[in-house]
Amino acid sequence: MDWWISGLVLLLAFCGLWMVAVHLLQVALHIGRPRGYAPFVSILLVVKNKAQIIEGIAGSLARLREYLPPGAPDYEVVVVDDGSSDDTPRILERMARRFPCLRLVRMGEVNNASGQSAADIGLFLCRSKVVLFFQVSGAVTQRTVVDAARYLLGAGPERTAKDWVKSGEAQLPG
Repeated sequence: MDWWISGLVLLLAFCGLWMVAVHLLQVALHIGRPRGYAPFVSILLVVKNKAQIIEGIAGSLARLREYLPPGAPDYEVVVVDDGSSDDTPRILERMARRFPCLRLVRMGEVNNASGQSAADIGLFLCRSKVVLFFQVSGAVTQRTVVDAARYLLGAGPERTAKDWVKSGEAQLPG
């Protein structure tokens, strides 16, 4: 009788190993995914006192879906306001009501007892494992953000990295 139980355990172990091997092969070959599968993407912007440019950047990102090819990944735009004292919060609140893909987080309204940065809070709130992150500062322009998002989402940038360097918006290492 013991040989029968041993044989059954051995058979179940073999079946389990076979199922794991088939699953790993499917993952490696992308079998079972719909054609044109693309992951969900989060675009994270951290801003402070950028009222003069934030409406253009966030608005362009929110309307980007209109220019994406069929099958492009779905996306969200998460904007973390890091304590702005200008009109940035009011502009972003108005835009969040207008564009459902835009989520606004105000650091003043977050229970941040651990003292995490705005970027850490934003990364925690992003729903995707794929995150395009920008700390919106003087060096970051609307065109730079939108071109990077277009490229990540499959529409291709309107300009290349060489164009960014020529314009003075970016510098290549070396």
